[in-house]
Amino acid sequence: MKFMNQINCPSNSDYVVDEFEESPPMSTYLLVYMVSDFVYTEADSENDQVKYRIICKKDLANKTEFAINLGPKALKYHEDYFDGKFPLHKQDMANIPDFPTDSMENWGLATFRYVK
Repeated sequence: MKFMNQINCPSNSDYVVDEFEESPPMSTYLLVYMVSDFVYTEADSENDQVKYRIICKKDLANKTEFAINLGPKALKYHEDYFDGKFPLHKQDMANIPDFPTDSMENWGLATFRYVK
């Protein structure tokens, strides 16, 4: 999953390097990196400009239907309400089972802890 569109991925036998487009100006506390072996489900978005994805452990992927249906509608509602387009290419929601702070809202990626 990526914040901005990937523009370069040079191959090197010792390292994996990804290069992305320059992001819009933002506060540094809004930046997040997530490295995992999770899977994602992508919504059929009402807005073709913004990809909406739910990220989770593979065994929970079949439980994302509510979020994948509601998320793009909520994003569209906010665009209409505030009369402005969402400025990013994507919005991801990541379900992290052992997340110590319960949730964190970053630009393009909101993380939260799964509670049974």
